Amino acid sequence: GAGGRNLSSLLLQTKAGFTAALKQAKECRAAREVCQEELSGCRNRTGLVERAEQALHSDGERCLSELQRTNEAYKARLEEVAQLRAASETQASDATRTREALKVLQMKCDPKALEASC
Repeated sequence: GAGGRNLSSLLLQTKAGFTAALKQAKECRAAREVCQEELSGCRNRTGLVERAEQALHSDGERCLSELQRTNEAYKARLEEVAQLRAASETQASDATRTREALKVLQMKCDPKALEASC
């Protein structure tokens, strides 16, 4: 009678509760899988970002090293230019003194000057 109906009703309610719980568990499992996939994607992107940052850092170091070598070469060229300029000025000064000495010799050895002094 009444007890059987209550038991049957209780079993139906329990079955409905289990069915709802099972549905909720499946939804949770599906949502968890989506979260795991998103987390995995984030981790992969994080790895890519880290590798990109490392590559950028390596490129930056390489560029800095290249810039330092270029700067050192530039300083060396400036030093060479300064040395060449100094050597050129010395040669110009020597040439001027030689020209002046030659003029003095030419004046001393000029036949007219020699005749006048004799």
